[in-house]
Amino acid sequence: MRGEFQGNRERKRQERLPVGFLSGPSRGQNQEPKSWHLTPDTWSLVPALGFTLLELLIVMVLLGVLSAVAYPSIGRGMATLRLRTASREIAAAIRLARSKALREQQTYYLQFDMQRGEIKLSSEDLNYQRSLSLPEGVVFRSVALLGEENGPDSMERVYYYAPNGLGENIQVMIANDHGRQMRITQSSMISSPKIEEEPSNKP
Repeated sequence: MRGEFQGNRERKRQERLPVGFLSGPSRGQNQEPKSWHLTPDTWSLVPALGFTLLELLIVMVLLGVLSAVAYPSIGRGMATLRLRTASREIAAAIRLARSKALREQQTYYLQFDMQRGEIKLSSEDLNYQRSLSLPEGVVFRSVALLGEENGPDSMERVYYYAPNGLGENIQVMIANDHGRQMRITQSSMISSPKIEEEPSNKP
Protein backbone atom coordinates (compact mmCIF):
# COMPACT_ATOMS: atom_id res chain seq x y z
CA MET A 1 0.00 0.00 0.00
CA ARG A 2 2.78 2.37 0.92
CA GLY A 3 4.68 1.64 -2.32
CA GLU A 4 1.56 2.25 -4.35
CA PHE A 5 1.02 5.59 -2.58
CA GLN A 6 4.58 6.71 -3.32
CA GLY A 7 4.22 5.65 -6.93
CA ASN A 8 1.06 7.74 -7.37
CA ARG A 9 2.76 10.77 -5.81
CA GLU A 10 5.77 10.38 -8.12
CA ARG A 11 3.52 10.23 -11.17
CA LYS A 12 1.67 13.40 -10.10
CA ARG A 13 5.00 15.20 -9.55
CA GLN A 14 6.17 14.28 -13.03
CA GLU A 15 2.89 15.48 -14.54
CA ARG A 16 3.46 18.94 -13.00
CA LEU A 17 7.00 19.28 -14.42
CA PRO A 18 7.43 21.28 -17.66
CA VAL A 19 7.78 19.49 -20.93
CA GLY A 20 11.35 18.48 -21.62
CA PHE A 21 12.40 18.56 -17.99
CA LEU A 22 12.76 14.80 -17.82
CA SER A 23 14.83 14.71 -20.98
CA GLY A 24 17.83 16.20 -19.18
CA PRO A 25 20.55 14.19 -17.52
CA SER A 26 19.40 11.90 -14.77
CA ARG A 27 20.56 12.30 -11.21
CA GLY A 28 24.05 11.04 -10.68
CA GLN A 29 25.07 11.20 -14.34
CA ASN A 30 27.86 13.49 -15.49
CA GLN A 31 27.06 14.94 -18.89
CA GLU A 32 29.47 17.35 -20.52
CA PRO A 33 27.92 20.54 -21.93
CA LYS A 34 27.55 20.70 -25.65
CA SER A 35 30.16 22.82 -27.41
CA TRP A 36 29.40 25.08 -30.34
CA HIS A 37 31.77 25.38 -33.28
CA LEU A 38 31.67 28.15 -35.85
CA THR A 39 31.39 26.93 -39.36
CA PRO A 40 30.96 28.88 -42.58
CA ASP A 41 27.26 28.09 -42.39
CA THR A 42 26.90 29.69 -38.94
CA TRP A 43 29.01 32.82 -39.52
CA SER A 44 25.99 34.78 -40.67
CA LEU A 45 24.31 34.11 -37.30
CA VAL A 46 27.03 35.92 -35.34
CA PRO A 47 26.14 39.63 -34.77
CA ALA A 48 28.57 42.13 -36.30
CA LEU A 49 30.48 44.35 -33.85
CA GLY A 50 31.64 48.00 -34.29
CA PHE A 51 30.51 50.65 -36.75
CA THR A 52 30.65 50.86 -40.46
CA LEU A 53 32.49 53.63 -42.27
CA LEU A 54 29.21 55.11 -43.46
CA GLU A 55 27.87 55.34 -39.91
CA LEU A 56 31.04 57.11 -38.74
CA LEU A 57 30.82 59.59 -41.60
CA ILE A 58 27.18 60.36 -40.76
CA VAL A 59 28.08 61.00 -37.10
CA MET A 60 30.97 63.28 -38.10
CA VAL A 61 28.75 65.27 -40.45
CA LEU A 62 26.10 65.72 -37.73
CA LEU A 63 28.72 66.87 -35.23
CA GLY A 64 30.05 69.38 -37.75
CA VAL A 65 26.59 70.79 -38.41
CA LEU A 66 25.82 71.11 -34.68
CA SER A 67 29.16 72.83 -34.05
CA ALA A 68 28.59 75.29 -36.89
CA VAL A 69 25.18 76.18 -35.49
CA ALA A 70 26.21 76.44 -31.82
CA TYR A 71 29.59 78.20 -32.18
CA PRO A 72 28.26 81.70 -33.09
CA SER A 73 25.90 81.67 -30.10
CA ILE A 74 28.68 80.58 -27.77
CA GLY A 75 31.01 83.24 -29.21
CA ARG A 76 28.44 86.02 -28.70
CA GLY A 77 27.74 84.83 -25.18
CA MET A 78 31.43 84.84 -24.21
CA ALA A 79 31.95 88.28 -25.77
CA THR A 80 28.99 89.68 -23.83
CA LEU A 81 30.31 88.14 -20.62
CA ARG A 82 33.74 89.75 -21.13
CA LEU A 83 32.09 93.11 -21.85
CA ARG A 84 30.03 93.03 -18.67
CA THR A 85 33.01 91.89 -16.63
CA ALA A 86 35.06 94.81 -17.98
CA SER A 87 32.31 97.29 -17.11
CA ARG A 88 32.18 96.02 -13.54
CA GLU A 89 35.96 96.28 -13.22
CA ILE A 90 35.95 99.88 -14.50
CA ALA A 91 33.21 100.79 -12.02
CA ALA A 92 35.24 99.14 -9.25
CA ALA A 93 38.33 101.17 -10.23
CA ILE A 94 36.32 104.41 -10.04
CA ARG A 95 34.95 103.48 -6.61
CA LEU A 96 38.44 102.58 -5.41
CA ALA A 97 39.92 105.90 -6.57
CA ARG A 98 37.21 107.84 -4.78
CA SER A 99 37.38 105.86 -1.53
CA LYS A 100 41.19 105.95 -1.31
CA ALA A 101 41.27 109.69 -1.97
CA LEU A 102 38.80 110.24 0.84
CA ARG A 103 40.45 107.83 3.25
CA GLU A 104 44.06 108.86 2.65
CA GLN A 105 43.26 112.56 2.16
CA GLN A 106 45.19 112.94 -1.06
CA THR A 107 44.31 113.24 -4.72
CA TYR A 108 43.99 110.08 -6.80
CA TYR A 109 44.15 109.97 -10.57
CA LEU A 110 42.46 107.72 -13.10
CA GLN A 111 44.25 107.54 -16.44
CA PHE A 112 42.56 105.89 -19.44
CA ASP A 113 44.87 104.70 -22.23
CA MET A 114 42.53 104.51 -25.22
CA GLN A 115 45.03 102.86 -27.54
CA ARG A 116 46.26 100.12 -25.22
CA GLY A 117 42.95 99.56 -23.48
CA GLU A 118 44.36 100.15 -20.01
CA ILE A 119 43.28 102.00 -16.86
CA LYS A 120 45.90 103.25 -14.43
CA LEU A 121 45.06 104.29 -10.88
CA SER A 122 47.73 106.19 -8.94
CA SER A 123 48.04 108.37 -5.89
CA GLU A 124 49.43 111.89 -5.94
CA ASP A 125 52.67 110.80 -4.25
CA LEU A 126 52.89 107.77 -6.60
CA ASN A 127 53.23 105.38 -3.67
CA TYR A 128 50.14 103.56 -4.93
CA GLN A 129 49.91 102.52 -8.56
CA ARG A 130 47.66 99.95 -10.13
CA SER A 131 46.74 99.11 -13.72
CA LEU A 132 43.86 97.27 -15.32
CA SER A 133 43.68 95.94 -18.88
CA LEU A 134 40.49 95.41 -20.82
CA PRO A 135 39.81 91.78 -21.79
CA GLU A 136 40.40 90.57 -25.33
CA GLY A 137 37.78 91.80 -27.76
CA VAL A 138 36.75 94.79 -25.60
CA VAL A 139 37.84 98.35 -26.46
CA PHE A 140 37.20 101.90 -25.30
CA ARG A 141 34.63 103.58 -27.50
CA SER A 142 34.81 106.93 -25.67
CA VAL A 143 35.94 108.44 -22.36
CA ALA A 144 34.77 111.96 -21.61
CA LEU A 145 33.29 114.26 -19.02
CA LEU A 146 29.61 113.75 -18.42
CA GLY A 147 27.63 115.58 -21.08
CA GLU A 148 30.44 115.63 -23.63
CA GLU A 149 30.42 113.57 -26.80
CA ASN A 150 34.16 112.93 -26.93
CA GLY A 151 37.10 113.52 -24.69
CA PRO A 152 40.38 115.30 -25.44
CA ASP A 153 42.18 114.70 -28.70
CA SER A 154 44.97 112.77 -26.98
CA MET A 155 44.73 109.02 -26.55
CA GLU A 156 45.19 109.37 -22.79
CA ARG A 157 42.43 110.81 -20.59
CA VAL A 158 43.22 111.70 -16.96
CA TYR A 159 40.63 112.47 -14.28
CA TYR A 160 41.06 113.11 -10.57
CA TYR A 161 39.34 112.54 -7.22
CA ALA A 162 40.02 115.06 -4.47
CA PRO A 163 40.68 114.33 -0.77
CA ASN A 164 37.11 115.36 0.08
CA GLY A 165 35.80 112.51 -2.12
CA LEU A 166 34.60 114.75 -4.92
CA GLY A 167 35.82 114.24 -8.44
CA GLU A 168 35.07 114.84 -12.07
CA ASN A 169 31.88 113.42 -13.50
CA ILE A 170 32.90 111.05 -16.27
CA GLN A 171 31.29 108.58 -18.64
CA VAL A 172 33.09 105.61 -20.16
CA MET A 173 31.80 103.74 -23.17
CA ILE A 174 33.23 100.31 -23.99
CA ALA A 175 32.27 97.89 -26.77
CA ASN A 176 33.03 94.39 -27.94
CA ASP A 177 33.65 93.07 -31.44
CA HIS A 178 30.00 91.97 -31.76
CA GLY A 179 28.68 95.54 -31.53
CA ARG A 180 27.43 95.45 -27.91
CA GLN A 181 28.20 98.51 -25.78
CA MET A 182 28.22 99.31 -22.08
CA ARG A 183 28.20 102.78 -20.51
CA ILE A 184 29.75 103.44 -17.08
CA THR A 185 28.72 106.79 -15.59
CA GLN A 186 30.15 108.42 -12.48
CA SER A 187 28.23 111.48 -11.28
CA SER A 188 28.38 113.50 -8.08
CA MET A 189 24.64 112.88 -7.79
CA ILE A 190 25.16 109.15 -7.26
CA SER A 191 27.40 107.41 -4.76
CA SER A 192 28.44 104.56 -7.04
CA PRO A 193 29.08 104.35 -10.79
CA LYS A 194 26.08 103.40 -12.89
CA ILE A 195 26.37 100.64 -15.48
CA GLU A 196 24.03 100.59 -18.46
CA GLU A 197 23.91 98.44 -21.58
CA GLU A 198 23.48 100.44 -24.73
CA PRO A 199 21.19 99.19 -27.53
CA SER A 200 23.03 97.45 -30.33
CA ASN A 201 22.35 97.77 -34.04
CA LYS A 202 23.60 94.26 -34.73
CA PRO A 203 21.39 91.19 -34.11
